[in-house]
Amino acid sequence: LEYPAPFIIGLAAEDEGNLELLNSLPDDVTLVDLDVGRVILAPVIAYDDRYSSSDRHRATAPALRSQVLYLAQALGLVFGAQLRPQAWRGDSALVALSKRDQHGKAGSFVKLQEICISFLTEVVAGTESCSYWIEEQRAVDMPSVSTDVDRTVLFDEDRFFQIKNLRALRKYKPLFEDTPGVGELALSLGDFDLVLECFLRCQSMSTYISTRPKTSMAFF
Repeated sequence: LEYPAPFIIGLAAEDEGNLELLNSLPDDVTLVDLDVGRVILAPVIAYDDRYSSSDRHRATAPALRSQVLYLAQALGLVFGAQLRPQAWRGDSALVALSKRDQHGKAGSFVKLQEICISFLTEVVAGTESCSYWIEEQRAVDMPSVSTDVDRTVLFDEDRFFQIKNLRALRKYKPLFEDTPGVGELALSLGDFDLVLECFLRCQSMSTYISTRPKTSMAFF
């Protein structure tokens, strides 16, 4: 399976042939094992020692793995507390489902969806105040033809990380009025700096930044 952009695919480990496939994944594939709650980062993301011998890469690999596992555990706590609050408190090993839960999985899915949307909203929060739309007009030779405009979007990474740190400390005030307030899922720069850096470098974030409307950012 090949595709020119990041994608997610699910496989059942017990199906014939899948186990062999999972043991021979390409170097740019990250494996998330839902059966045991394990995350195995792609070597090209985790700076695996097999691909780089620098001291920085050797030190970064275990730290990034730890942050990803810590984030997975933290989100798991949020999911569990929201989906099954009675059982998650540990008051009883056997908790009867409430009437609301007996109506089906739709209610749980909506809760899970809301949490995921809140998390992604928090991750990209502050992006637009770090983006700068720059237009450069180029005069053309023919007066009857409209002037060409070169458009570029610049992104201030230092300000982005500063905003993330302030949001985690609950000391951030949005630059624009319609910007979401600080949520409960704000990531601390001290705990998730490598995760945020990887997220900032991914193609999805680049696409998100470049597709923001001009009116949502400072422009020149």
